[in-house]
Amino acid sequence: MAWIWDRTTRHYAELLPLVGSRDDLSYLLMQMLGELASSHIFLYGGEDLSPPVPKASLLGADYALDSASGRYWFSRIYAGDNSRPQYRSPLNTPGQSAQAGQFLLAINGKELIAPTTPDELLVGTSGAVSLSVASTPMGPRRNISVTPLRGEFAVRESAWVEHNRAVASELSNGRVGYVYLSDFSDGGTEEFLRQFYSQTDKQALVVDVRWNGGGDTSQWVLERLRRTLQGGFLNRNGGVQTLPDGLLSGPKVCITNAATASDGDQFAYYFKQNRLGPVVGERTWGGVRGVGGGFILLDGAFLTVPHDVLFNAKGDWIIENQGVSPDRNVLEMPEDNSLHRDRFLHDAVTILSQTLRSKPLHHPSHSPLPAYPHLRTPAAPYPWMNFRP
Repeated sequence: MAWIWDRTTRHYAELLPLVGSRDDLSYLLMQMLGELASSHIFLYGGEDLSPPVPKASLLGADYALDSASGRYWFSRIYAGDNSRPQYRSPLNTPGQSAQAGQFLLAINGKELIAPTTPDELLVGTSGAVSLSVASTPMGPRRNISVTPLRGEFAVRESAWVEHNRAVASELSNGRVGYVYLSDFSDGGTEEFLRQFYSQTDKQALVVDVRWNGGGDTSQWVLERLRRTLQGGFLNRNGGVQTLPDGLLSGPKVCITNAATASDGDQFAYYFKQNRLGPVVGERTWGGVRGVGGGFILLDGAFLTVPHDVLFNAKGDWIIENQGVSPDRNVLEMPEDNSLHRDRFLHDAVTILSQTLRSKPLHHPSHSPLPAYPHLRTPAAPYPWMNFRP
């Protein structure tokens, strides 16, 4: 087969004289490597002659313009989670906070008036910045000192997850829980621990793995979801704890899209194989040849190399270049974003609500009280064993 690859490389080499930039070269290399039809071949970096771009400084907020005064106000401030640095919200700090609806009148002493935008005055700043905020365009002003973010993705994603959880609960009258896993690495595993165990009182669960970037913990998450009820404990106050604990034994649905990748592919596949519930959404990415080390090219670019291929318990090669097809396809419409409508989530919750109506979930039950031996039980052979509560 080596002669086929030699012919392929010669074919692409003929295009090298047409390369005019590092981006052109990267594109050509990736087109050539695409002939291998293998996932997890990535090309990073390389010589970059473009001018340096100033780092962004962001406040974790949405702005709106008051056309009458030319002033900007906070239409939304993302709450974030200041107990975790990666989810820090600059404007949600005790003593230095701002509120949605307030006006942002100046940044570092410079007046903010349209057509100048907040981002223009924030770009290139470092460390803490001074903001002048007020309830009206004319003041009175209050100055606060905040440290901006270099990226808002985490705080915005956190707000999206909280919104989805609230939607799932509202559509199901509080019966359906929601967990979003962005990956199966450190971040996604931490989010599973935070989100799942706080919702084990729900009757059903949506597991959302859209845009999941993969990792290596999907089997651990699946093991938790596969747990079945073995019994329970009744405490002296009447509370019941399931055995095993941390159990949500009701129906489940997995949501996928075309960007559900790598270990996310595997999660969707084995979610179906283990009959945990239907998969709703779009066919997944279709790449399960894990990535390992690679090569450093002459100009510092880095090329990854796949190192293994996945097969199932029967020995059949699975998922690669195929993906995992959903049990129920969902077609996202162009107007969904503007209407803030998530068809994937709505369909998933609808399926679970219908399932709960046809097969209600029964919580662990026990024999009639009392659970302790009857007082007229024959005397024990030793006096200390005659104690009765």
